Amino acid sequence: MSLSRAIMQVLRTDSLATARLQALAGRVIGIRITGIETAIFAAVDEDGLLLARETLREPDVVLCGRLADFAAFAQARQASEALPAGALKIQGDLATAQAVQRLLDELNLDWEALLAERVGEVAARQIGRGVRGGMSWLQQATEALRADIPAWLQDERRLVPAADEVETLARESMSLASDVDRLAARIARLRTRGAT
Repeated sequence: MSLSRAIMQVLRTDSLATARLQALAGRVIGIRITGIETAIFAAVDEDGLLLARETLREPDVVLCGRLADFAAFAQARQASEALPAGALKIQGDLATAQAVQRLLDELNLDWEALLAERVGEVAARQIGRGVRGGMSWLQQATEALRADIPAWLQDERRLVPAADEVETLARESMSLASDVDRLAARIARLRTRGAT
């Protein structure tokens, strides 16, 4: 089964998503993942969704970001939180972008129920619990890493100066510039006296 057909099968479980998808008929949506430089294009027609690695036609809208940005988007959607500003860049036709946003916002899929059809309820519940636990751990690890990296760069590696060191350097630089200006003015006065 192709990925396009699998996605369509999942989308058909949500009638509103199917209707929203039909509103995008005739449009091409691009997804560019930076960092691994990958592009996927989704063409929507009356039969559903066709995924491709290339397109002859310019996409109507392109979502661009790192894989982590797309994961953060999915996680924020799942938790009904706002996506951090600027994480994903959206370029192209505003109406198409808004239609894609509505489709994603209103997508209401029960992933565990879909998985249960394939592997059984108990296994689906365990997988769901594992995925939620993994996402929670990943979020905690990411937050800890964000908090620890600046301290490590400043204290352990001494690659980044501390804020007070930067302020001291700025003050001393301004003082030195002022001293140089005063010295230049004094030299100019002495030259003027010597010339007379």
